[in-house]
Amino acid sequence: MKKDLENREELLILVNSFYNLIKKDALLSPIFLKIIPENMWQPHIEKITDFWSSIIFSSIDYSGNPVEKHIEVDKKSNYKIDQNHFDQWLGLWYQSIDNLYMGKNANILKDRARNIAHIMWIKIFSSRKT
Repeated sequence: MKKDLENREELLILVNSFYNLIKKDALLSPIFLKIIPENMWQPHIEKITDFWSSIIFSSIDYSGNPVEKHIEVDKKSNYKIDQNHFDQWLGLWYQSIDNLYMGKNANILKDRARNIAHIMWIKIFSSRKT
């Protein structure tokens, strides 16, 4: 039986699982593999784990501006990121969670990810010059 996420180590397992799916995904891998050099994957995974840890466990390890980073990624992708990318990202996040965990924290991670994806898309779209 699956259990709920209880600590950062379990969250790190989730984030690694998620990015393993991202790297194989036909829609998302070209973006991620272009933006994140091979030698930067582990630092990226650690930073994203810190991000989710701040959300789920109220840790203070994360620093950064995710909106700014995603606007930069959109620019480097010639402004081709669209809602389909966020839908796919969210689907892979849910799949990763469901493969490993269940419970209150797992559900919170899904809810927060859905909200983040929605807000991120709005911020990216509104940042584009018309």
